[in-house]
Amino acid sequence: MDPAPQSHDAMVRRQLAREGVWDALARFHPVMAGSIPLGVDTEASDVDMLVEAGNLKAFGQECEFTWRGRPGFSLTEREWQGAPAVICRFQVDSRFCEVFAQPLPVAEQRGFRHLIAEWRLLIAGGDALRHAVRAARRDGLKTEPAFAGVLGLDGDPYVALLLDHASEDALREIVARWQASVR
Repeated sequence: MDPAPQSHDAMVRRQLAREGVWDALARFHPVMAGSIPLGVDTEASDVDMLVEAGNLKAFGQECEFTWRGRPGFSLTEREWQGAPAVICRFQVDSRFCEVFAQPLPVAEQRGFRHLIAEWRLLIAGGDALRHAVRAARRDGLKTEPAFAGVLGLDGDPYVALLLDHASEDALREIVARWQASVR
């Protein structure tokens, strides 16, 4: 039986607090995103953190100073969905943590927009949708492709899930189509 999503999410948040991750990122307005806060994570899921960093070079240097001694440490600079980004990975206990920084407010980053859309879809679809998405994740899909695949959304799943501003009716229609297809 799967743990309650809220209790697992709370456990991971406490673990990050014990390891000083929240404190180290506080001035960058960190938000945990991805599968864990949605309750669709698997045993292999990493912790996804979104942050706003106006100076990516300085942010990368701070990450290196703070976490370079941790197992699995890596630091990558790249363009992501039209904007520069720094991605820092390291382990916290046995779980990987990925900190994704862009010079955009977190609420404008696609990862946050996906989080809001997926959360709203889960409200409309309930536990049945949560279990279907988790099953797709266990089959190896990342969160956005799992949602898009389960719900039958066509095209690039990272674009298809930019539904954070969709009406409640539009989201209910997407979920209703999925529910009809599984009956």
